[in-house]
Amino acid sequence: MQRLRENFDTLPPRLKVAARFLIDSPTEVALLSMREQARKANVQPATMTRLAQWLGFAGFDELKTLYADALRNDAGSFTSRSIQLLERRESRGDLGLITDYVDTTLAYIENLKSPALAEAMLAASYCLSSASTIYTAGVRSAFPIAFQIAYVSSYFSEHVVLLDGAGGIGADRLRNAGSSDVLIVTSVQPYATLTVSLVQEAKKRGVKVIAITDSVLSPVGRLATVAIPVQKLSPSFFDTFAPAFVVGEILVALFAAHHGKAGTTKIEMTEKHLRDAGEFFEK
Repeated sequence: MQRLRENFDTLPPRLKVAARFLIDSPTEVALLSMREQARKANVQPATMTRLAQWLGFAGFDELKTLYADALRNDAGSFTSRSIQLLERRESRGDLGLITDYVDTTLAYIENLKSPALAEAMLAASYCLSSASTIYTAGVRSAFPIAFQIAYVSSYFSEHVVLLDGAGGIGADRLRNAGSSDVLIVTSVQPYATLTVSLVQEAKKRGVKVIAITDSVLSPVGRLATVAIPVQKLSPSFFDTFAPAFVVGEILVALFAAHHGKAGTTKIEMTEKHLRDAGEFFEK
C-alpha cells in the first residue's frame, strides 16, 4: 500500500486505475476473484496481473493471499481503522472525507429500498402490530436507536418498554414477557454481550425478536424472528448507525400507521399534553 501511494503518479493510466482499487477496496481484493475485481475496477484482468508483477509478485494470486492474510489478522479493529482514517484524510483532504462519508451513508440508506429489506421491515411491522408489549433494547452506541423507538412510539402506544438497564435491571423487565410480545434489538459488530443475553432470555420465553443488525448470521440475527441486516462500515474508524436509525424510524412509522385513526387521536392528545405542560418552547 505504501509503495503504491509513493509511486502512484509514475504508473501508466490503466495501472493507476487498478492501483486505486487495491488502495480503496482491500476487503474486496482479499475476497473476490481477480476477474470480479477487474470488472469492479473497470480494467482488464491482465492489468491486475501486471500491477501485481510491478509490485514484485509472481502473479495476482500471491498478492491476493497477502491481502487475505491481512484481513484475517485484522478484524477491522477501531485502532487500525483510525490509522486508515488519517491516511484517507491525507490523500483526500477534509472535504473529500466529508464527501466519502455522505456518499457511503446515502448508498447504505438507498439500499434499504431493496425488495428483501423492504419485505423484512414489513414482516417486522406485522409483528409489532399484533404484539401485546414491545420491548426495545440496545446498549452502548446502539442505545439511541432503542430510545428513539420507545420515545416516538410513546406518542401513540402505552405498550412499548425501553430496556435501559438503569441500575442493571434491564433484563428484569422481561420477567413477564411471553409469546405475544416482541423485542426489538439493535446490535452490530463488535456485539455487546448484554444484548445477546437479552435476546437469548427473550427466546427462552417465546418472545418474538426483531433484530436490526449487520448480518443475518450475527449472534442476534441467528436467533431473530425477523432479521433486518444493515450496512455499517464507514470511512471513519467507527461504524455508522445511520441506516440502523432509519430502519428504527421506518418501523415506528409503520407501527403508527397500522394504528389508524385511533393512533392519530392518541398522538393529538399527547401533543396537547406536552404543549400544555410547557415542554415545547414558544414565543
